[in-house]
Amino acid sequence: MVKDFIQNHLLKIWIFISIICGIIIGWVYFTFQVKNIILNKSENTINVRYGALLQMLEYVKNVNIVMLKTDSLENHFVHTFKELKSVHIEKQYPQTLVVTVEPLEIVAKWVYEYKEKDSHVLKNISLLSGSDRNVSEEKKVQKHETITKSGFLNKNNLFLEHNSVKSEENSKLLVIEDKQPREKEIKYYDIVKDGHYIPSIITAKKRLEEVIKRDIVKVEYYRDAE
Repeated sequence: MVKDFIQNHLLKIWIFISIICGIIIGWVYFTFQVKNIILNKSENTINVRYGALLQMLEYVKNVNIVMLKTDSLENHFVHTFKELKSVHIEKQYPQTLVVTVEPLEIVAKWVYEYKEKDSHVLKNISLLSGSDRNVSEEKKVQKHETITKSGFLNKNNLFLEHNSVKSEENSKLLVIEDKQPREKEIKYYDIVKDGHYIPSIITAKKRLEEVIKRDIVKVEYYRDAE
């Protein structure tokens, strides 16, 4: 009896099962989408580009959280954001991602000078002989001003200008004074072009500290020195 009923209504049964499966798949797809992103960060570290990190994570929104490959995302962020040591992404079903970032350790405070070029327009007014007309001449005069800036370096030699290191850590942090003025200011997170000298300075500092049994805090740094 049942077998005959199934054979006679097989098409209808398949249509009914397909509709139910479609409803379930659709519910799972739309319910388990990334809607919320929580970023955990430490207040006691140099500022990471959290804004840029969150902006990139916006592309993950509305993606199915079940199918999302967090390992690939973690590797991508560590590769893109050179100031990060690690990134961990945790799924909290049904719609939330919790992102925890660990920045690289700061190895030194860096003080440097750069020359800022400032153009001033000077207007000279002269009176022509035999005429009552005044003639104005504009001349541009360029002024150079030396500005001192400070920031921090991690082991990837990134320049981080945000100063959020604890004061007690600052007192023991290696300070490198760059004694050769630069032609332009270094912006946030620029890779220091001559940064390959920094690890050598740190290594030499540690060895010297072991010999003299004292902490070395300040080092004068000449980029053109051999």
